[in-house]
Amino acid sequence: MPSDSAHATSHSPLTRPAVALFALALAVGAGTVRLNSTNPAAQVAAGLVDPAQVPQLVDLAREALRRDSANAYRWADLAEALDFKGDTIGARKAFDRAATLSDQIPQIWLRQTNFFVGHNQPEDALRTAARVLAIVPDYDTVLFNYLDGVEPEKIAAAIAGNPRAMRSWFQYQIARNHSEAAKLAWSKIPDRGIKLTSFYVDYLVRTGDLDRAVRIWSDFLGDRRGDYPRRNLVYNGAFTSEFLESPLDWNIRSSADFETARDGNSVRITFSGAKNVNYANLTQTVILPSAGTYRFTARIMTRDITTNEGVRLAIPDLAVSTEPLGGTTDWTPVSIDFTVSAPRAIGVALIRQPSRKFDNKISGTAFVSAVAVLPVR
Repeated sequence: MPSDSAHATSHSPLTRPAVALFALALAVGAGTVRLNSTNPAAQVAAGLVDPAQVPQLVDLAREALRRDSANAYRWADLAEALDFKGDTIGARKAFDRAATLSDQIPQIWLRQTNFFVGHNQPEDALRTAARVLAIVPDYDTVLFNYLDGVEPEKIAAAIAGNPRAMRSWFQYQIARNHSEAAKLAWSKIPDRGIKLTSFYVDYLVRTGDLDRAVRIWSDFLGDRRGDYPRRNLVYNGAFTSEFLESPLDWNIRSSADFETARDGNSVRITFSGAKNVNYANLTQTVILPSAGTYRFTARIMTRDITTNEGVRLAIPDLAVSTEPLGGTTDWTPVSIDFTVSAPRAIGVALIRQPSRKFDNKISGTAFVSAVAVLPVR
Protein backbone atom coordinates (compact mmCIF):
# COMPACT_ATOMS: atom_id res chain seq x y z
CA MET A 1 0.00 0.00 0.00
CA PRO A 2 1.47 3.41 -0.87
CA SER A 3 2.40 6.07 1.63
CA ASP A 4 -0.90 7.80 0.82
CA SER A 5 -2.56 5.55 3.40
CA ALA A 6 -4.11 6.62 6.70
CA HIS A 7 -2.26 8.21 9.62
CA ALA A 8 -3.88 8.67 13.04
CA THR A 9 -3.95 12.17 14.49
CA SER A 10 -2.52 13.29 17.81
CA HIS A 11 -6.04 13.54 19.20
CA SER A 12 -6.63 9.82 18.77
CA PRO A 13 -7.35 7.55 21.75
CA LEU A 14 -4.29 5.65 20.55
CA THR A 15 -1.02 6.37 22.32
CA ARG A 16 1.72 8.23 20.42
CA PRO A 17 3.74 5.02 19.76
CA ALA A 18 0.58 3.33 18.48
CA VAL A 19 -0.14 6.27 16.18
CA ALA A 20 3.35 6.02 14.73
CA LEU A 21 3.11 2.28 14.22
CA PHE A 22 -0.33 2.62 12.62
CA ALA A 23 0.90 5.27 10.19
CA LEU A 24 3.98 3.31 9.29
CA ALA A 25 1.99 0.11 8.82
CA LEU A 26 -0.31 1.84 6.38
CA ALA A 27 2.71 3.24 4.55
CA VAL A 28 4.24 -0.18 3.82
CA GLY A 29 5.64 -0.20 0.33
CA ALA A 30 6.45 3.50 0.25
CA GLY A 31 10.17 2.89 0.60
CA THR A 32 12.52 4.94 2.78
CA VAL A 33 11.16 8.40 3.61
CA ARG A 34 13.75 11.12 3.04
CA LEU A 35 13.03 14.70 3.96
CA ASN A 36 13.62 16.58 0.70
CA SER A 37 11.76 19.23 -1.23
CA THR A 38 11.27 17.00 -4.26
CA ASN A 39 8.83 14.78 -2.41
CA PRO A 40 6.60 16.85 -0.12
CA ALA A 41 4.06 14.02 0.25
CA ALA A 42 6.73 11.79 1.78
CA GLN A 43 7.77 14.60 4.13
CA VAL A 44 4.17 15.06 5.20
CA ALA A 45 3.89 11.32 5.88
CA ALA A 46 6.93 11.51 8.15
CA GLY A 47 5.68 14.71 9.75
CA LEU A 48 2.30 13.21 10.61
CA VAL A 49 4.12 10.53 12.60
CA ASP A 50 6.18 13.15 14.46
CA PRO A 51 5.16 16.76 13.70
CA ALA A 52 8.04 18.19 15.75
CA GLN A 53 10.45 16.95 13.09
CA VAL A 54 8.67 18.84 10.30
CA PRO A 55 7.74 22.37 11.47
CA GLN A 56 6.65 23.35 7.94
CA LEU A 57 4.09 20.54 7.86
CA VAL A 58 1.12 22.58 6.59
CA ASP A 59 3.16 24.23 3.83
CA LEU A 60 4.45 20.86 2.68
CA ALA A 61 0.93 19.42 2.72
CA ARG A 62 -0.34 22.31 0.61
CA GLU A 63 2.52 21.85 -1.87
CA ALA A 64 1.83 18.12 -2.14
CA LEU A 65 -1.85 18.91 -2.71
CA ARG A 66 -1.00 21.52 -5.38
CA ARG A 67 0.84 18.81 -7.29
CA ASP A 68 -2.00 16.29 -6.99
CA SER A 69 -5.21 18.13 -6.15
CA ALA A 70 -7.58 15.26 -6.98
CA ASN A 71 -5.88 12.84 -4.59
CA ALA A 72 -7.98 12.05 -1.52
CA TYR A 73 -4.87 11.10 0.46
CA ARG A 74 -3.34 14.54 -0.13
CA TRP A 75 -6.50 16.21 1.21
CA ALA A 76 -6.45 13.93 4.25
CA ASP A 77 -2.77 14.78 4.79
CA LEU A 78 -3.60 18.47 4.71
CA ALA A 79 -6.51 17.92 7.11
CA GLU A 80 -4.26 16.20 9.64
CA ALA A 81 -1.51 18.79 9.21
CA LEU A 82 -4.01 21.59 9.88
CA ASP A 83 -5.36 19.68 12.85
CA PHE A 84 -1.87 19.33 14.29
CA LYS A 85 -1.48 23.10 14.00
CA GLY A 86 -4.82 23.77 15.71
CA ASP A 87 -6.91 24.74 12.68
CA THR A 88 -9.90 22.49 13.41
CA ILE A 89 -12.27 24.23 11.00
CA GLY A 90 -9.78 24.02 8.13
CA ALA A 91 -9.06 20.40 8.98
CA ARG A 92 -12.73 19.49 8.85
CA LYS A 93 -13.17 21.15 5.46
CA ALA A 94 -10.13 19.32 4.10
CA PHE A 95 -11.46 16.02 5.41
CA ASP A 96 -14.83 16.69 3.83
CA ARG A 97 -13.07 17.18 0.49
CA ALA A 98 -11.02 13.99 1.02
CA ALA A 99 -14.20 12.06 1.80
CA THR A 100 -15.88 13.36 -1.34
CA LEU A 101 -12.96 12.15 -3.46
CA SER A 102 -12.36 8.86 -1.62
CA ASP A 103 -15.42 6.83 -2.68
CA GLN A 104 -14.46 3.28 -1.59
CA ILE A 105 -11.11 4.08 0.09
CA PRO A 106 -11.60 2.97 3.72
CA GLN A 107 -8.34 4.48 4.99
CA ILE A 108 -9.63 7.99 4.29
CA TRP A 109 -12.82 7.35 6.23
CA LEU A 110 -10.81 5.81 9.04
CA ARG A 111 -8.66 8.92 9.31
CA GLN A 112 -11.73 11.12 9.32
CA THR A 113 -13.30 8.96 12.05
CA ASN A 114 -10.14 9.40 14.10
CA PHE A 115 -10.44 13.18 13.64
CA PHE A 116 -14.06 13.23 14.81
CA VAL A 117 -13.25 11.09 17.85
CA GLY A 118 -10.36 13.38 18.76
CA HIS A 119 -12.70 16.36 18.69
CA ASN A 120 -15.50 14.66 20.63
CA GLN A 121 -17.92 14.49 17.73
CA PRO A 122 -19.37 10.99 18.27
CA GLU A 123 -22.26 11.28 15.82
CA ASP A 124 -19.93 12.16 12.95
CA ALA A 125 -17.45 9.51 14.08
CA LEU A 126 -20.17 6.88 14.06
CA ARG A 127 -21.30 7.88 10.58
CA THR A 128 -17.84 7.57 9.06
CA ALA A 129 -16.96 4.46 11.07
CA ALA A 130 -20.09 2.73 9.79
CA ARG A 131 -18.96 3.44 6.26
CA VAL A 132 -15.55 1.85 6.89
CA LEU A 133 -17.21 -1.16 8.52
CA ALA A 134 -19.38 -1.59 5.45
CA ILE A 135 -16.35 -1.71 3.14
CA VAL A 136 -13.72 -3.84 4.92
CA PRO A 137 -13.27 -5.81 8.18
CA ASP A 138 -9.62 -4.81 8.57
CA TYR A 139 -10.18 -1.95 11.01
CA ASP A 140 -13.01 -3.33 13.14
CA THR A 141 -11.15 -3.33 16.44
CA VAL A 142 -9.66 0.13 15.87
CA LEU A 143 -13.07 1.55 15.06
CA PHE A 144 -14.83 -0.14 17.96
CA ASN A 145 -12.17 1.28 20.26
CA TYR A 146 -12.89 4.71 18.83
CA LEU A 147 -16.61 4.25 19.49
CA ASP A 148 -16.37 2.97 23.04
CA GLY A 149 -17.83 6.24 24.35
CA VAL A 150 -20.84 6.14 22.02
CA GLU A 151 -24.14 4.76 23.30
CA PRO A 152 -24.45 1.08 22.22
CA GLU A 153 -27.99 1.68 20.95
CA LYS A 154 -26.67 4.27 18.49
CA ILE A 155 -23.89 1.98 17.28
CA ALA A 156 -26.37 -0.87 16.81
CA ALA A 157 -28.66 1.40 14.81
CA ALA A 158 -25.78 2.63 12.63
CA ILE A 159 -24.59 -0.85 11.66
CA ALA A 160 -27.95 -2.66 11.76
CA GLY A 161 -27.85 -3.25 8.01
CA ASN A 162 -24.39 -4.84 8.18
CA PRO A 163 -24.62 -8.35 9.71
CA ARG A 164 -20.87 -8.90 9.40
CA ALA A 165 -20.07 -5.75 11.34
CA MET A 166 -22.75 -6.57 13.93
CA ARG A 167 -21.21 -10.00 14.53
CA SER A 168 -17.79 -8.42 14.86
CA TRP A 169 -19.10 -5.78 17.28
CA PHE A 170 -20.78 -8.52 19.30
CA GLN A 171 -17.50 -10.42 19.61
CA TYR A 172 -15.72 -7.19 20.53
CA GLN A 173 -18.19 -6.61 23.39
CA ILE A 174 -17.75 -10.18 24.63
CA ALA A 175 -13.96 -9.78 24.62
CA ARG A 176 -14.34 -6.69 26.82
CA ASN A 177 -16.96 -8.27 29.08
CA HIS A 178 -19.58 -5.69 28.14
CA SER A 179 -22.52 -8.03 28.71
CA GLU A 180 -25.36 -5.57 28.10
CA ALA A 181 -23.90 -4.32 24.83
CA ALA A 182 -23.28 -7.93 23.79
CA LYS A 183 -26.92 -8.75 24.57
CA LEU A 184 -28.02 -5.84 22.38
CA ALA A 185 -25.76 -6.90 19.53
CA TRP A 186 -26.97 -10.50 19.81
CA SER A 187 -30.58 -9.37 19.38
CA LYS A 188 -29.65 -7.67 16.09
CA ILE A 189 -27.76 -10.54 14.45
CA PRO A 190 -30.01 -12.34 11.92
CA ASP A 191 -28.03 -15.54 11.21
CA ARG A 192 -26.10 -16.66 14.26
CA GLY A 193 -24.99 -20.21 13.48
CA ILE A 194 -23.51 -22.80 15.79
CA LYS A 195 -20.08 -21.20 16.18
CA LEU A 196 -21.39 -17.82 17.26
CA THR A 197 -24.04 -19.41 19.47
CA SER A 198 -21.46 -21.62 21.18
CA PHE A 199 -19.18 -18.61 21.62
CA TYR A 200 -21.96 -16.74 23.39
CA VAL A 201 -23.12 -19.71 25.45
CA ASP A 202 -19.58 -20.31 26.65
CA TYR A 203 -19.30 -16.65 27.69
CA LEU A 204 -22.62 -16.76 29.53
CA VAL A 205 -21.62 -19.91 31.41
CA ARG A 206 -18.25 -18.43 32.35
CA THR A 207 -19.86 -15.23 33.63
CA GLY A 208 -22.59 -17.02 35.55
CA ASP A 209 -25.55 -15.92 33.42
CA LEU A 210 -26.84 -19.47 33.46
CA ASP A 211 -30.53 -18.93 32.73
CA ARG A 212 -29.67 -16.93 29.64
CA ALA A 213 -27.16 -19.56 28.51
CA VAL A 214 -29.86 -22.25 28.62
CA ARG A 215 -32.36 -19.98 26.89
CA ILE A 216 -29.96 -19.05 24.07
CA TRP A 217 -28.98 -22.69 23.58
CA SER A 218 -32.59 -23.91 23.62
CA ASP A 219 -33.69 -21.23 21.16
CA PHE A 220 -30.88 -22.20 18.81
CA LEU A 221 -31.80 -25.90 19.00
CA GLY A 222 -35.47 -25.36 18.24
CA ASP A 223 -37.12 -28.70 17.48
CA ARG A 224 -33.81 -30.49 18.07
CA ARG A 225 -33.92 -29.78 21.80
CA GLY A 226 -36.04 -32.87 22.55
CA ASP A 227 -36.61 -33.20 26.30
CA TYR A 228 -33.98 -30.57 27.13
CA PRO A 229 -34.10 -28.87 29.58
CA ARG A 230 -37.61 -29.55 30.92
CA ARG A 231 -37.24 -33.28 31.47
CA ASN A 232 -33.48 -33.70 31.24
CA LEU A 233 -30.77 -31.16 32.08
CA VAL A 234 -28.37 -33.11 29.81
CA TYR A 235 -28.80 -32.22 26.16
CA ASN A 236 -28.72 -35.12 23.69
CA GLY A 237 -28.58 -37.61 26.56
CA ALA A 238 -29.80 -40.40 24.26
CA PHE A 239 -27.12 -39.52 21.67
CA THR A 240 -29.72 -39.34 18.91
CA SER A 241 -28.26 -36.20 17.30
CA GLU A 242 -24.88 -35.42 15.82
CA PHE A 243 -22.71 -33.57 18.31
CA LEU A 244 -22.52 -29.80 17.95
CA GLU A 245 -19.53 -27.68 18.89
CA SER A 246 -20.97 -26.31 22.10
CA PRO A 247 -20.16 -26.68 25.81
CA LEU A 248 -23.82 -27.64 26.32
CA ASP A 249 -23.53 -30.62 23.98
CA TRP A 250 -21.20 -33.62 24.16
CA ASN A 251 -17.55 -32.93 23.53
CA ILE A 252 -15.20 -35.69 22.47
CA ARG A 253 -11.43 -35.31 22.64
CA SER A 254 -9.62 -37.73 20.37
CA SER A 255 -6.56 -39.81 21.18
CA ALA A 256 -4.47 -42.49 19.53
CA ASP A 257 -4.96 -44.68 22.62
CA PHE A 258 -8.72 -45.11 22.27
CA GLU A 259 -11.63 -44.40 19.94
CA THR A 260 -14.77 -42.55 21.03
CA ALA A 261 -17.72 -42.42 18.64
CA ARG A 262 -21.51 -42.35 18.46
CA ASP A 263 -22.98 -45.82 17.94
CA GLY A 264 -26.74 -45.70 17.47
CA ASN A 265 -28.25 -44.41 20.72
CA SER A 266 -25.01 -44.75 22.63
CA VAL A 267 -21.38 -43.73 22.59
CA ARG A 268 -18.76 -46.44 22.14
CA ILE A 269 -15.28 -46.20 23.67
CA THR A 270 -12.72 -48.72 22.41
CA PHE A 271 -9.41 -49.03 24.27
CA SER A 272 -6.43 -50.24 22.26
CA GLY A 273 -4.55 -52.01 25.07
CA ALA A 274 -1.44 -49.92 24.48
CA LYS A 275 -1.47 -47.74 27.63
CA ASN A 276 -2.71 -47.26 31.16
CA VAL A 277 -5.21 -44.70 29.95
CA ASN A 278 -6.45 -41.73 31.94
CA TYR A 279 -9.76 -41.24 30.11
CA ALA A 280 -11.99 -38.18 30.55
CA ASN A 281 -12.78 -37.52 26.92
CA LEU A 282 -16.58 -37.62 26.79
CA THR A 283 -17.89 -34.54 28.61
CA GLN A 284 -20.74 -32.05 28.70
CA THR A 285 -21.44 -28.91 30.71
CA VAL A 286 -24.76 -29.17 32.56
CA ILE A 287 -26.50 -26.18 34.13
CA LEU A 288 -28.30 -26.76 37.42
CA PRO A 289 -31.04 -24.12 37.68
CA SER A 290 -31.42 -24.07 41.47
CA ALA A 291 -30.00 -25.28 44.76
CA GLY A 292 -30.97 -28.79 45.79
CA THR A 293 -30.29 -32.48 45.25
CA TYR A 294 -29.89 -33.96 41.79
CA ARG A 295 -29.46 -37.43 40.36
CA PHE A 296 -26.99 -38.14 37.55
CA THR A 297 -27.88 -41.40 35.77
CA ALA A 298 -26.80 -43.44 32.77
CA ARG A 299 -26.63 -46.99 31.44
CA ILE A 300 -23.24 -48.57 30.79
CA MET A 301 -22.34 -51.81 28.99
CA THR A 302 -18.84 -53.32 28.78
CA ARG A 303 -17.18 -55.89 26.54
CA ASP A 304 -13.88 -57.50 27.60
CA ILE A 305 -12.62 -54.50 29.56
CA THR A 306 -9.29 -55.45 31.11
CA THR A 307 -7.60 -54.20 34.32
CA ASN A 308 -9.21 -53.42 37.67
CA GLU A 309 -10.05 -49.89 36.54
CA GLY A 310 -13.00 -49.89 34.17
CA VAL A 311 -15.22 -46.98 33.23
CA ARG A 312 -17.13 -44.72 35.60
CA LEU A 313 -19.79 -42.06 35.51
CA ALA A 314 -18.31 -38.94 37.09
CA ILE A 315 -18.77 -35.30 38.01
CA PRO A 316 -15.14 -34.16 38.17
CA ASP A 317 -16.14 -30.68 39.40
CA LEU A 318 -17.57 -32.26 42.55
CA ALA A 319 -15.01 -35.09 42.79
CA VAL A 320 -17.68 -37.79 42.75
CA SER A 321 -18.00 -40.91 40.60
CA THR A 322 -19.56 -44.35 40.46
CA GLU A 323 -17.66 -47.56 41.02
CA PRO A 324 -15.77 -48.77 37.91
CA LEU A 325 -17.39 -51.23 35.52
CA GLY A 326 -15.05 -53.67 33.79
CA GLY A 327 -15.02 -57.12 32.24
CA THR A 328 -18.17 -57.94 30.27
CA THR A 329 -21.53 -56.69 31.50
CA ASP A 330 -24.97 -56.13 30.03
CA TRP A 331 -26.56 -52.73 30.18
CA THR A 332 -26.24 -51.62 33.81
CA PRO A 333 -27.91 -48.55 35.33
CA VAL A 334 -25.54 -46.35 37.34
CA SER A 335 -26.27 -43.16 39.25
CA ILE A 336 -24.85 -40.48 41.52
CA ASP A 337 -26.89 -38.29 43.88
CA PHE A 338 -25.35 -34.95 44.71
CA THR A 339 -26.36 -31.65 46.28
CA VAL A 340 -25.51 -28.06 45.34
CA SER A 341 -26.14 -24.97 47.44
CA ALA A 342 -26.85 -22.60 44.54
CA PRO A 343 -27.46 -22.63 40.78
CA ARG A 344 -24.27 -23.57 38.98
CA ALA A 345 -22.71 -25.28 35.99
CA ILE A 346 -21.04 -28.67 36.35
CA GLY A 347 -19.16 -30.95 33.99
CA VAL A 348 -20.43 -34.52 33.62
CA ALA A 349 -18.25 -37.19 32.08
CA LEU A 350 -17.50 -40.81 31.43
CA ILE A 351 -14.05 -41.49 32.83
CA ARG A 352 -11.48 -44.20 33.38
CA GLN A 353 -8.86 -43.63 36.06
CA PRO A 354 -5.34 -45.03 35.61
CA SER A 355 -4.81 -48.38 37.31
CA ARG A 356 -2.12 -48.81 39.96
CA LYS A 357 -1.77 -52.51 39.19
CA PHE A 358 1.20 -53.95 37.35
CA ASP A 359 -1.00 -55.25 34.51
CA ASN A 360 -2.62 -51.90 33.80
CA LYS A 361 -2.88 -51.46 30.00
CA ILE A 362 -6.58 -51.32 29.26
CA SER A 363 -8.29 -52.91 26.27
CA GLY A 364 -11.89 -53.69 25.45
CA THR A 365 -15.00 -51.66 24.72
CA ALA A 366 -17.49 -49.69 26.80
CA PHE A 367 -20.85 -48.21 25.83
CA VAL A 368 -22.82 -45.45 27.55
CA SER A 369 -26.40 -44.44 26.89
CA ALA A 370 -29.48 -42.75 28.41
CA VAL A 371 -27.54 -40.06 30.27
CA ALA A 372 -29.66 -37.74 32.40
CA VAL A 373 -29.46 -35.21 35.23
CA LEU A 374 -32.72 -34.49 37.07
CA PRO A 375 -33.64 -32.91 40.38
CA VAL A 376 -34.60 -35.32 43.14
CA ARG A 377 -38.08 -34.24 44.23
